[in-house]
Amino acid sequence: METRELSASAPGCPRLFETVQAVLTERGNDLLLAPLDADAAHVLSRAIERLGWEHSRRGSALLLLNARPRIANLRDALLQHIPTSVQVRIKGVLMNGAAWTAETLLGAFLRSETLPVLFEQTEVAWVSEVFQRGLLFSVYHPIVDAADGQVFAYEALIRATHPETGETVGAGQLIHAAGRMNLQRHFDQRARETAIRCAAAFADTDLRLFVNFAPGAIYEPELCLQSTVQAARETGIDMRRLVFEVIETEQIPSMDRLRKLADYYRSQGAGIALDDISSGFSSLQYLTDLLPDYVKVDRDLVASAEANSSARHTLESIVGLARKLNVRVIAEGIETRQQLAICLDAGVDYLQGYLFGMPAFPPQSIPPGLFDCQLRAA
Repeated sequence: METRELSASAPGCPRLFETVQAVLTERGNDLLLAPLDADAAHVLSRAIERLGWEHSRRGSALLLLNARPRIANLRDALLQHIPTSVQVRIKGVLMNGAAWTAETLLGAFLRSETLPVLFEQTEVAWVSEVFQRGLLFSVYHPIVDAADGQVFAYEALIRATHPETGETVGAGQLIHAAGRMNLQRHFDQRARETAIRCAAAFADTDLRLFVNFAPGAIYEPELCLQSTVQAARETGIDMRRLVFEVIETEQIPSMDRLRKLADYYRSQGAGIALDDISSGFSSLQYLTDLLPDYVKVDRDLVASAEANSSARHTLESIVGLARKLNVRVIAEGIETRQQLAICLDAGVDYLQGYLFGMPAFPPQSIPPGLFDCQLRAA
């Protein structure tokens, strides 16, 4: 048996594989990959399963059966499961005179990442299939007017159907997986479009729709946000109904960039909301510098106000400052009637939380009787 070995070591990093061997059997069709240890073998096995390749184990090594006839398709198949950042490094290796063969591609791939990174990327690679198969969808959470107890708006929350298990995947898992696969910008864009397109399916045409966006994922408003505006036009949703809610304020690159994003949305007729405002200096700075249309009070502050008089005073102070700035206040995370009463007493304009229903599609109706004897005077 003739073999040809490719180095799979990464300078300065733990080696992922001892060797990557192209095995020329009597058929000349099989490819043998020899992992360094059991963890590496697990990673490789998961990757091969995703590619749908027939394979067998030889100790710690994996023998890919009848691989060589598919070499022409191997590159594209592998690149579907490799993050963009890794692809760039692989292309750099292969463009320096190396041929696009199965062996050189695999060798470059295995040299490009250390085991922990590759392991995690293998575990979250399903998110790429979510985008490819259109498995994103939105659920909607009501925001209630404190003056009359009626639904004022819905916040769109992103979800997905897991392509392997069929289970519903929440926003936190999606954000983590997209981040590990270097797909943050693509995810943020698709999430905004999904929120708008799914909302077109229910008929509350006069209600506001809050759509989350991460400022760090947008580098040029006119370019990056064009598809969001186009989604609204195609679904017939008036841009004046839309409120774009800034999330991940701690990751905002600069106030100038955030202001530019806000100005673009406002130029299209939409409103702006800031999420998770508390008593911290940075939160209040965003409030006073950006002057959003709406501000959401941090849910931890609402929860603390139930048993802590200092937290109640802080809530009242934020409401007072917002009112002076002509910014409307939304208290989120309301789960008990006592929290509802405290927020009404503090003078918030709108209310949101599980007390009013769970996020759902289509949206749930508000339970009757929540506001009996509690509505403040309009």
